[in-house]
Amino acid sequence: MTPTPELITTTDPVSQGIVAALLIALFGALVIETAHRVLIALGAVALLFLVTYFTPFHLMPFERVAHALDLNVLALLTAMMALVGVFRTSGVLDRLARSTLARAGGDPRRLLTIIIWATGTASAFLDNVTTVVFLTPLAIAFAAQYGLRARVYLLPMVMASNIGGTATLIGDPPNILIGSATGLAFTQFLVTLTLPCVALLAWLDVFAGRVYRRDLATARTALASAVPPIAEEPLALDPTLARGLAAISIGILVGFFTHHITHMPVA
Repeated sequence: MTPTPELITTTDPVSQGIVAALLIALFGALVIETAHRVLIALGAVALLFLVTYFTPFHLMPFERVAHALDLNVLALLTAMMALVGVFRTSGVLDRLARSTLARAGGDPRRLLTIIIWATGTASAFLDNVTTVVFLTPLAIAFAAQYGLRARVYLLPMVMASNIGGTATLIGDPPNILIGSATGLAFTQFLVTLTLPCVALLAWLDVFAGRVYRRDLATARTALASAVPPIAEEPLALDPTLARGLAAISIGILVGFFTHHITHMPVA
């Protein structure tokens, strides 16, 4: 049998415009949640292949998909999300988040500072999207107790997550892509980006406090020093699972700090 000739990817302006339109439609559908996000993503891929094989514009032939995928990035993201998921099951992250937020002592401005720094720090070592998804319900609950708009805490949280995730190789998917493509080590990211990210978090703390100073002042006046309760009960702590995950996490961090010596991929 004669093998099917491989299509050559087209890069003309029309092809690039179609790809851009597909991306905009993809993110738009994800934002408005027209269907399950997995179905939306697979639908976008299906449209990509339909355009490729039934029009003159060969956006992404199936034969080139393997060359466009970075298994190091995909495996690392999958592993980190799985680790965070098991940590959540153990109840450790829930206890840490609640105890950290409770340190605000009833002061909505102090709580804003804690949210920014806790989110930024956590996002440096965990997937930043997972961190925000996990902390969002708690932040919304605290905003409701203070009588604040949810965005007073949510917008700074999202910004802090992006800033903190930039500080390390594993904190943000683009960092993983950059590190995988260039061979940069975990420690190189830390040395180069930690100080700028700390400075940006400090600036964000000041900036958010100024932008929302009226909301925070109103809440402080209305509630005085009352500590708002958390709506939901904390997850039960599993000590055995927590100890095992702590040992695994230490091993992972040792691997991250030494992978430039062992030449083992971060995934």
